[in-house]
Amino acid sequence: EYTDAIEIHSICLNDVLFLNQINNSETKKMIVLGVGGRTNTDIDFCINYLNSDNLLLMSGFQSFPTQKKDANLGKIKSLRNSYDYPVGYADHTPWDEDDSLMVLTSLALGVDYLEKHITLIKGEDRADYYSAVSKKEFLNLRKHIAFYQLIYGNDKLDLLSHKEITYKNRERKIIALNDIKKGELFSCSNIGYSVVDK
Repeated sequence: EYTDAIEIHSICLNDVLFLNQINNSETKKMIVLGVGGRTNTDIDFCINYLNSDNLLLMSGFQSFPTQKKDANLGKIKSLRNSYDYPVGYADHTPWDEDDSLMVLTSLALGVDYLEKHITLIKGEDRADYYSAVSKKEFLNLRKHIAFYQLIYGNDKLDLLSHKEITYKNRERKIIALNDIKKGELFSCSNIGYSVVDK
C-alpha cells in the first residue's frame, strides 16, 4: 500500500522463486521489468511467467555509470514495436555530465516513464551517486521536459488544433472562372482554384 509499483531488476527476470512470490501476492500494482541488457527471449520469459498484464518495460542499465555511447536508446523503439506495454527509460549516465539530451531523446523515441536519481550532495560516494543529480538540476530537467511536451503537441494527424484548422481552411477552393450554364460540363476552362475568404 506504500508503493505504486514493484520493480524487478534486470538480473532477476529469470529468478522464478522471486517471480513466484510476486505471482502469489496477486498484486494489482504495476510491475516494472528492468529490461536493460536483456534479450527478447529473456523478456518474453518473464512476461509469460508473471500473472499480470500491468507491466512497464524499463530500458536502460547500470554500468556504474552508463557511458552515453553505451546507452543504446534505439532499443526503446524496438521495445515499443515489439510489446504492447508502456516503456520507460532509466538514465544512469554520469552525474557530472549534462543528461538532458539523453532524456529528451528517450522521450522522442516514445517512453512513457523516466527514472532519474536525485541526491542531496552531488558526487558524494553513496548508493547510485554515480548517476544522481542535484535538486536544481532535476528541476531544470523538468523544465526541459515540459518544453519538449509543449512543442511535441500530439501525433494524431486527424486531431488538429484551432490554429491548424484555421491554417487548413485557407486551402485553395474550387471556383468558377466564368458563368457556367446549366448542363455545361465542368472542365479546366471553366473552373479553377483560389484562396477565398469564408
